[in-house]
Formats: sequence, C-alpha cells, structure tokens
Amino acid sequence: MRRILQAGLAAVLLLAGYLALWPTPVEPVAWDPPADPGLTGPYAANDRLSGVARLAQGRVSSPDAVLFDRQGSLYTSSADGRIYRMAADGGGLEVFADVGGRPTGMAFAPDGALIAANEPRGAILRVPPGGGPAQVLTDSVDGRRLRLVNDVSVAADGTVYFTESSSRFHYDRSRWIALEHAGDGAVHAYDPATGRTRVVRDGLQLPNGVVVSADGTYLLVSETGAYRVIRHWLSGPRAGASETLIDGLPGYPNDIAPAAGGGHWVALMSLRSPLLDGLGGWPGLRRAITRLPYTWLPEPAPIGFVIRVDGQGQVTANLQDPGEGAFSAVSAVADRDGTLYLGTETGDAVGRVTY
Repeated sequence: MRRILQAGLAAVLLLAGYLALWPTPVEPVAWDPPADPGLTGPYAANDRLSGVARLAQGRVSSPDAVLFDRQGSLYTSSADGRIYRMAADGGGLEVFADVGGRPTGMAFAPDGALIAANEPRGAILRVPPGGGPAQVLTDSVDGRRLRLVNDVSVAADGTVYFTESSSRFHYDRSRWIALEHAGDGAVHAYDPATGRTRVVRDGLQLPNGVVVSADGTYLLVSETGAYRVIRHWLSGPRAGASETLIDGLPGYPNDIAPAAGGGHWVALMSLRSPLLDGLGGWPGLRRAITRLPYTWLPEPAPIGFVIRVDGQGQVTANLQDPGEGAFSAVSAVADRDGTLYLGTETGDAVGRVTY
C-alpha cells in the first residue's frame, strides 16, 4: 500500500511539474471579461432556427463561407480547398475552383472576381470570374508573412479588407488564441491599384468577420475573443477611430453580413465558456491548461445562433436552435429573399431557413 501511495504521489508531482514548467508558446494576458447576459432579454432562448434544411449535405466539409453572386448562384467553401457553386435550392452543385488549403471568408470584387482568404496559406486569393486558377493578391504585411487570415470584404473601389485573427497561430490552435487573449489580431487592406497591403487596425482579440458598409465609410469587425462587434471609421471626421457597436455578447461572434431591409446579421458560433471567463484574471492557470493535449481543451456546447443588429447596435432579431441535431457552429450568413443561408465550421452541409 505504501508503494502505491508513493507511486501516486510521484505521478501527481510529475503532472504538477509538467503543467508548471513544460515549454508552451502561449503567453496569456490577464483580462476582465464583460458580464455574460446569458439567454435573457434580447437573447432570450427560442427555437426560431430549428428546421434548417441542409443543402449539399455530405458533399462539402465545414462550409465556412456562404455568399451569392449577381446571377443568384450560391457559393460555399469546403475544408478540402474547394469552392463550390450551386443553385439557391442546392441543385447543380459543381466545383467552381480548387484553391487548396482551407478557404474561410469569401467576397466578390466589383469586376466579378471571387476573393478568398486561404487560412493555411496565409494568403488572400483572387479567382477570376467564371472560375480558374487562383492568383495570390497578398501574403504579407509590413514585411511579415500573414498567418490566420479569416474573412474578407471588398469595397466599391476594389480595396480588399480582411481580418488576420492571429499573427502567431493557425486555425488549428484557435483555442490557444482565446486562452492567450494577447490581442495579436488585426484588420488589413489590400489596394489592387498599388499591390500594397497596409494595417488598418491592430491590437484586436481574435478578429473574425469583417464587412464594409454600403457607403464605404466604415467597417464592422467581430472581435470573437472580446465578445463584441466594433465599428472602424474609414472616412469622415472620425476616420481612423473605432467604437463599440455591441458588447457583452452571450456567444462568440463570427462573420457579419448585411441584412435585407437594413442592419447586419452576426453569426454566433457557440455560447460563451464559463470556465474561460472565470480564468480571465488567472493567466498562469490558462498557460498551464495549454500544456494539456489540445483535444482536451474545453469546447462549448453546440447551439445554432444568429442575431440581427441595427446601426445603433440594438438586437432586432434573435434566432436560435439549442436542440439535439441543431445546425450549430454557425460561421456565416447570407440573407436573400427572406431566407437565411448559413455556413458552419463543423458540419457537412449549407443551412437554409426562412425567417
């Protein structure tokens, strides 16, 4: 019995030493998370997102992005590097382009070209109208190679705005980014006229979705790691300044898209993690957690969740599905003719639901 106790104590000491001393690239920063409103008030629980139809099921993998072209064709990305095109009802699925890696955000340029963020390659790509080989527009900023490029939005003048969620880690270590909370994300702009890429706004906490306003005066950016959406002014008297549009969200905001009739849809990937929030002021413990096998790190419970916000940051629609088998981990929204088309980071289909 004594030997068993000694062996148990030795194992505990070894584990404690491992969690305290084993090298890790993660350097967490202490922070005070905003209060979690939970599913109350404008976020009250409901099942308005239930009954989602699944398009192209089993033929796409983690279709992160969804968008329509001017002709009404629906496009989505797949984790196998392919970009697919289909009819709005899911029919006629075909490969539009194969760009390798994992295309995340996508948007159309004024000339009809498809612009895509390719996360593993750390590059922003241009696919010609009608498809074909992709061209790298940019893969660096200020002499540094890009890392976790995420979403894109193209202005009327062709400027490509895109998020870099982290300058240090790739998508497969996104939980580390949230645990670290170092603010190493940014929004960049690529100018097709000069071929140059510049920093628009840095110091962001896991920035994800980005969309340029219809008049081109500002950007909306979802800061996934800070549970908020910010507005960054591009022109006018406040050019270069940022403000919070909506704060203290009950989940992790992902992509942002214009809503029919005004405002914007914000996809929420999941509810917040009470454990992660509770460890906000304990960077040492968060650092120790990153020494555990990555797959052991806590993952929030799945839920289908999108909200619509107006220009003042007020929630004007709240659609959820907490049920088993929900279309969850919603990553993107496209609003067309009273119907929402949904992307996901984990599923094998594009979602469609009338709201």
